[in-house]
Amino acid sequence: VGNTGVAGLGGVRTAQGGAGGGAGGYGETLVASGSGRLSGMPVAGDITLEGGLDRAVVQATIAKYLSQVRACYEDGLTKRPGIQGQVTTSFEINGGGALNFAKVVQTSLGDAAVERCITQRMMTWQFPKPRGGVNVAVKYPFLLRPVNVGE
Repeated sequence: VGNTGVAGLGGVRTAQGGAGGGAGGYGETLVASGSGRLSGMPVAGDITLEGGLDRAVVQATIAKYLSQVRACYEDGLTKRPGIQGQVTTSFEINGGGALNFAKVVQTSLGDAAVERCITQRMMTWQFPKPRGGVNVAVKYPFLLRPVNVGE
């Protein structure tokens, strides 16, 4: 659960360095999320969460959709090999579990198309309904880089 290696994502590693299962896509890529360290590269900040959902539930739901983030990144790699960076997103989960908005609030990736793809995909994500039907504000970082960079 959370970001502890998700079967079927292929080439995806966690912030703790565990490998995901499944077949790889375009080359070897790494998508990390949440808090922790990865190959000496910190993922800045923790998940920031306000409201009626537990941190573990939010992390588990994001882990379920990481393959979509990876697909956006891999598409960007086909156009600009070697791009890498951290994309911190801000989003709000409404009382029904859907997102009211998703946006990039900080990025070192430098690829607007990949960043736009990530936030567009995020708008399709479904989270559990928050306790009390409240809106839940979340700030969440994704670290995107080819696996072989710095290894």
